[in-house]
Amino acid sequence: MDLKDDEGVEIFGVKVRCDYIAYISGRAVGAIEKATKGNEVSSLEFAKAYARFRGFRYAGVISEKLKLYDLKKNEFVDEVELDFIEPNERFGKLVLLFFECTSCKKCE
Repeated sequence: MDLKDDEGVEIFGVKVRCDYIAYISGRAVGAIEKATKGNEVSSLEFAKAYARFRGFRYAGVISEKLKLYDLKKNEFVDEVELDFIEPNERFGKLVLLFFECTSCKKCE
């Protein structure tokens, strides 16, 4: 798995991004968000919503180790498959809400 900085996307006039986009065999397959103390749940929910918004099958959170969440199976997994889900713009508001939660300096 290769991690690259995420350039992000604009949602309702706000630039939203994860810390990284994960690539396997050169194809984007997941959105990765670093968790900070106090917002691990918000980080996972943000990563899941962001992945659905962008059409990635997997969301992940890096805290002590990388945890990958499969959006098709709705569970954490150790192995990934090289397919996607359809991008879903309805998750835009949720992405923005959780982005603000995970970006809060009070949580760090």
